[in-house]
Amino acid sequence: MFSFLRNLFTGKMQAPPIVAPAKQGAGNAKLQRLQELDEIDAALRKIIAISPEKMEGRLFILSLEGHRARFGNTWGYVGEKAIKTAKTALREKLASVDIMVPVNEGIDYIVMVGGGPKREAAATAFRIDQAIMFAVTGEDLGPLGVSAKAVIYDAASDSMSFRPLSYLDLQRGTKVETKTQIDLESELADEDDDDEDAFPTADAILEKIRFEPRPVMELDRGVLAMHRLTPLSSMFGEGGAGRDLLGGFDDPKLRAKLDLRALRSARELVKDLFSRMATEAILIPVGFETLANAYTRGLLVKLAQRYPVPVRKFLVFELTDIPNGLAQNRFSEIVGILKPFGSGTMLRLPVEFKEFRDISDIGAAGVICDSAFSPSDEMMAFCEAAKMQRIRLCVGGIADRGAAQSARGNGFDLGYGPAFENS
Repeated sequence: MFSFLRNLFTGKMQAPPIVAPAKQGAGNAKLQRLQELDEIDAALRKIIAISPEKMEGRLFILSLEGHRARFGNTWGYVGEKAIKTAKTALREKLASVDIMVPVNEGIDYIVMVGGGPKREAAATAFRIDQAIMFAVTGEDLGPLGVSAKAVIYDAASDSMSFRPLSYLDLQRGTKVETKTQIDLESELADEDDDDEDAFPTADAILEKIRFEPRPVMELDRGVLAMHRLTPLSSMFGEGGAGRDLLGGFDDPKLRAKLDLRALRSARELVKDLFSRMATEAILIPVGFETLANAYTRGLLVKLAQRYPVPVRKFLVFELTDIPNGLAQNRFSEIVGILKPFGSGTMLRLPVEFKEFRDISDIGAAGVICDSAFSPSDEMMAFCEAAKMQRIRLCVGGIADRGAAQSARGNGFDLGYGPAFENS
C-alpha cells in the first residue's frame, strides 16, 4: 500500500500496456461468414467470366460451414482434419472434366460439373455433397443433410443467386428420357385392381396359418422323440407350410409374428404333456432375425417368460434362417438368449454347411438339415462332418420306411416326415 502511494506521488507509475487492435471479424462468427461470402462471390465471378454459357446449370457451392458451426470452439482441433478429408473425398468423386476450387482456406468449394448431360449435373453435385458429409462426419445423414447450392447467374443484371439442392434434383437426374416419349404407365391404367381379394396379402396369409404338432422319431429305436410344431395354411392346402409361404416377404415383423404365434400355440400342448407326465419335448421354430432385433426379441422373451419354470423342460427351440459368416461369439449370444426358457436349441443349417467345428462349443442340442432327406453325396458329407464333432442330427422329408432306414444308415439320429405322421 505505501509503495503504491509513493509511486503515485513520485510519478513512477507505469503506463498501461498498449493493446493491439483486434483483427476485424475475429470472434464474430456472423461477420466472419459475411467476409467469406464476399470471397466466394469474387471467386465465382472470375470463374463465370471464363464462359458464362458453359457454366450455366453446372456450377455449385459445397460448404463445411455447417460442420464448423456444429463443432463450435472445438473446430480448431478437428477442422484441419475435416478439411483434408473433404478435399480427398472431392477428388475421388470428381471426373477429369470437372473443376474444383477451394475458397476460404477449404471451408467452401466451388464445383463445376463438366461431364454428362446438364440435367444430371445437380444430381451429381447432390451425391458429391452426401459423400463429403459421410467422409467428414462418418454419418449417413440422408437427403436432408445436403447443403449444396446451385449457382444461378443473370447476365442481364450481372447478379447471382443460390438455390439449395433437394431430393427432387436427384430424382430428375435419374430420369431417362426417350425420343418417342412412350408412356408405359398408361399400360397399367387399364389393369383392374379394384378387387382387393384377387390376391391374398401377407396378413391374410398369416391369419390362415395354424401350428400343428408333427412327430419327430428316433430312427434307431423307432420311438417318438419330440413333437415339431409345423406351420400349415388352409389357404394353400394341407401341404402349404407357413414358413415357406412367408419366406418371400421382406417384412421381418411378419416373420417375427409367425414365431410368436408358434410359441403361443405350444401352450396347450405343453399343458397336456405336463398333465400326462410325458417325456417328449416340443420343437418350436424361432427365426434368427427375431432374436437379433431388439424389439422382436423383447416380445419373444416376454412371451417365453409366461411359461412356468417346471414346464420349460418340454421346450426345444429350432433356430432358423441363420446367416452365413456369423461370428461365433454372436452365435453363442443368440443361443444364450433362449437357454433360460427351454431344454435346448436345435440349429437349422443348410446341407452345404461343413464347419461344424465352429459350433461344437455353442451348446446346441443338435442340428437339423435344412433340406429334405435324399441319399446324395452332399448330404453324406454333411453327416460325416457333423459326426466328427459328435453332433446329433435331424432331417425331415422322410417319405417312407425305406427312407427312414437310409437316413439312419447315413448317420441321422432323428427324422420327421409323412412316413411317421399317419402311424
